[in-house]
Amino acid sequence: MSQIFLNLFIAIIIDSFLGQTDAFSLPVNQNDIDEFIEVWQEYDPDALGYIEAKDLEDFILRLSQTECGLIPNRKLVCKDIVIRRRFLASLEIPAFNTFKRFMFYDVLQTMARHVCEKGYNRERLTTKKKALGKIKLLGPMSEEEVNAHVNNIFGKEYELDFEDVVGNIS
Repeated sequence: MSQIFLNLFIAIIIDSFLGQTDAFSLPVNQNDIDEFIEVWQEYDPDALGYIEAKDLEDFILRLSQTECGLIPNRKLVCKDIVIRRRFLASLEIPAFNTFKRFMFYDVLQTMARHVCEKGYNRERLTTKKKALGKIKLLGPMSEEEVNAHVNNIFGKEYELDFEDVVGNIS
């Protein structure tokens, strides 16, 4: 009987360890969210859950000055107004009250999703580059042959986009 409890105890510890390891590999971590909240409070001192549209760019600028991982290329976003505005436009954050306010959860969720999509696309591109490098080692071949090898390696799975992958995880 004690052997069973010992095995159960070890299984719980291993499961907990694996859960923590998975959490550290996520592109958005608790520190990013905490920094987001801290900066948000500066623009929403009454904790209404909204900031004014006119404050969103300043919010992004202030957030880019922290160590928050929700903004890729923080230094460029901080320095260059054009890059900052392009980044804001790429987020496509839903607005409320005739485009005068943005909701806390919408901004946080959109920024986190943006980071996850960028990480997913970067990982996918790296995988494809490695595969193409290995295919080139096979020697000269036509474009059709290269495409056939890519399809053999990735198959239908390569055709999936971010939405499909996220939908299958849930």
